[in-house]
Amino acid sequence: MKYVRLALLILATVLAATGCRRGAQPSGPAVYKDTQLLIGTTVTITLYGDDELKLKQAAGAGFAEIERLNAVFSRYDPESELSQLNVKAARGGTFSVSAELAGILDLCLELCRETHGAFDVTVGPLSAVWREARESGKTPSDTEIREAMSKTGCERLSVDKKRSAVTFSAPGMSLDLGGIAKGYITESAMRVIKGHGVQSAMINAGGDITASGTKPGGDLWALGIQNPREPDDVLARVLLKDAAVATSGDYQQFFEKNGRRESHIIDPRTGHGAAETISVTVIAPDNTHADTLATALSVLGPEQGFAVLEKNFPHAHALIITPDKKLHYSPGFKKYMAEQYR
Repeated sequence: MKYVRLALLILATVLAATGCRRGAQPSGPAVYKDTQLLIGTTVTITLYGDDELKLKQAAGAGFAEIERLNAVFSRYDPESELSQLNVKAARGGTFSVSAELAGILDLCLELCRETHGAFDVTVGPLSAVWREARESGKTPSDTEIREAMSKTGCERLSVDKKRSAVTFSAPGMSLDLGGIAKGYITESAMRVIKGHGVQSAMINAGGDITASGTKPGGDLWALGIQNPREPDDVLARVLLKDAAVATSGDYQQFFEKNGRRESHIIDPRTGHGAAETISVTVIAPDNTHADTLATALSVLGPEQGFAVLEKNFPHAHALIITPDKKLHYSPGFKKYMAEQYR
């Protein structure tokens, strides 16, 4: 059975339908909501304010920022800067990149260190091996896994932010920003929207949520977390203000053979899919960290993952579901949950 994507659902009623809702009540706030297919998923921007035209312009600027950064970070677009860099990386060496790409790669190396290698942007060769396995239905051999791992590891990548240069110390390397790009991009889009003077806003990018301010009247943004094995079952309802939430797990893309499921989230330490978890939801002050930590904790599991949060990311909180279907909460997670779910 294929399981649907574990999504974060907006449980609160939203006044606007897809696109601009015109004719808002004269005594109430204006609202604008639009959905577009971007960065490989559906992206919905919901905005509240006093001026409907201003909201529409802010949403348009937010979508434009998402498209702009996707042209830099996408590994699926052969014309993106990242894809072009990966072509060069195959031969190893040092290459000039944009300041934007150098900046996110430098951050990736920092996050790799802080998560003890659980988040590793150099997993591109392993991602390719498992992508081929999903397409062919054939399990990769141990030799193929070892060969791919010989081209991975954050120690094989260096970034010079001042010179905007990236060095690959081994041939055959490639970068995969899948564990951070969506969060980074939507966070940047939110900054653009707020720069247009909109403070009450939410971006939902395929289940990764960035929430700014509150809804009209002071209500928090209410989101439901689904059970990854029972999509109709809501495990928790969380309430957000000026925060982000991201979920990762083995529910969307995976390879399954002889009853063994390999998550699309790669454990850089083994070369196989992350086996310690089936789902991780992280709440953090920004979506860059929420997205990254959801990936890292999928690899680390509850014990190691919560230790990493406590030491290096004290403002981030997580709900981890393990293969035995047990729910593990980091100490601060439940403070975001609606009372009936605590």
